[in-house]
Amino acid sequence: MPVALTIGRAAGYTAASLTLRLIVGALDLAIEAGIAAAISLAWLQGSGLPLPPRYWNAFDYLVDVAGTVPEAIAIPALIFAGVFLVWETAFGSLLGAAPVARLAGMRLVTTSGRKPGVVRVGLRAALALPLALAAGIGPATALASPRRRMLHDILAGCLVLRGDVPDGWGRRQDADSDAGLSPGPRSYLDVPRR
Repeated sequence: MPVALTIGRAAGYTAASLTLRLIVGALDLAIEAGIAAAISLAWLQGSGLPLPPRYWNAFDYLVDVAGTVPEAIAIPALIFAGVFLVWETAFGSLLGAAPVARLAGMRLVTTSGRKPGVVRVGLRAALALPLALAAGIGPATALASPRRRMLHDILAGCLVLRGDVPDGWGRRQDADSDAGLSPGPRSYLDVPRR
């Protein structure tokens, strides 16, 4: 058996399952939505916008607000998008994943196995929200992807792995040889999918 396959199985990392990614993503999204809601409520209270009188049917009231005072809907939507972008970029570049995803043992890496930089994580976050809102096309791509990659992962050149990804995973082979280390898998594609 090739060394790369043996090391990959022993290390215990694999592509994160779609179900786990959706559950963890929803939990992270709930935290981000809570932060955005608090900021939006503070903005709405201080804005002095002339909102129509409230009534029991929340959906109809939301339609009335959108029709009469569209900035009361647009500004909170922009606040949420900003919170999402900052949250995902900051935690993705610092911890390798958003907090709930990190607690679930997931880690974001580039296709070469390196820790992604701020620009790549920011691009991934900027693509994630519109692709999920566009009929769920981003997450739906993972159903067809053999490595369970969503469309924003593919476009940003990232992988979401679960388990212990070894330090130095993705380094060039000659760098490992120079350091006296045993050769390991250089990319996620070198190891079997589980």
